[in-house]
Amino acid sequence: MPTDQELIQAIQAGSAEAFDELYERYYAPLTAYLLKIVHHAAAADDLAQETFLKVWTHADQLSGVALFKAWLYRVATNQAFNTLRDASRHAEQPLADPDEALTDDPDAAGSPVFRGRTAWFTDTSALDPDAAYEQNEQERVLSRLIDQLPEEKRQVFDMVSRLEMSIKTVAETLGIPEGTVKSRLHYARSWLSQEWQALDLE
Repeated sequence: MPTDQELIQAIQAGSAEAFDELYERYYAPLTAYLLKIVHHAAAADDLAQETFLKVWTHADQLSGVALFKAWLYRVATNQAFNTLRDASRHAEQPLADPDEALTDDPDAAGSPVFRGRTAWFTDTSALDPDAAYEQNEQERVLSRLIDQLPEEKRQVFDMVSRLEMSIKTVAETLGIPEGTVKSRLHYARSWLSQEWQALDLE
């Protein structure tokens, strides 16, 4: 079985057969991965197709890519989050890891950012009207705050907190060191905590 790099070299030489083989190798797992981000099968398929189109049209730029899979998933991830941002689609998914403390500040414990998965996005149908309204308002406010994060920080925050990806997987997908992932995640969580507390004071 040819390696990814061998297939890329063949694609650079114009081999459609090599492209087809690389497509078959990664299309299904890539589409499944994208579906976790966009939550829409047709959109995930479209994004996968667009990603592979970049493989074909930018094959000459892949010579220096050490790990093709990481490059492929990084391109797909960027396209997926760009699509969500441009369409203003923010799926109501959990934002924090319930097993991981996000801050040492006891005053932040009441923030939805730090309640964990089950406590943040509750089923509002089980709440009385006033409580359901407050819950929905909190979700909207938090989504707006997340949108204000710098792109690279928001992307890492979404991948770890919403997609439940490990630090290692995020690092491999984005092609950055694990320490960088942790730094960006810490920034995002700290900033969200500070902004939420500021809103509470208002």
